[in-house]
Amino acid sequence: FQSHANGVKCFFDFSDSFLPIGLFPRLLCLCVGFSNKFKHKATRRPELYKNFGTVELSPGSIIHLQEEIVSQRIILFAENVERSAKCLFIILSMLRKLNSIVMGEGLEWKVIVETDGGKLLRLDEAQNQ
Repeated sequence: FQSHANGVKCFFDFSDSFLPIGLFPRLLCLCVGFSNKFKHKATRRPELYKNFGTVELSPGSIIHLQEEIVSQRIILFAENVERSAKCLFIILSMLRKLNSIVMGEGLEWKVIVETDGGKLLRLDEAQNQ
């Protein structure tokens, strides 16, 4: 992610509980499925790897997701600053869906966003500013 000059980064931090094996690939699958609604307008094909993926969720909304097993978190980087909030809430809704369907609501995580100045804040704190 460091090579991208512009964009917004946030973290889904599972360190207080755990990041289940298989959650990240399922999240990537949901992203690709969501992006297929816009496949005729997409400018970029999905790139999928074991612990990393790049998907154009909707035209002009390219995201990068990375799983960090050791730190028990998933990193989201949205290239388009203006559409970053929408991308964040799409991924958040997908995680909630996976939590409901796969984990029986037993999964917990914190959402940490990086501010313009590089400061890390919980999502609820950032929304109140």
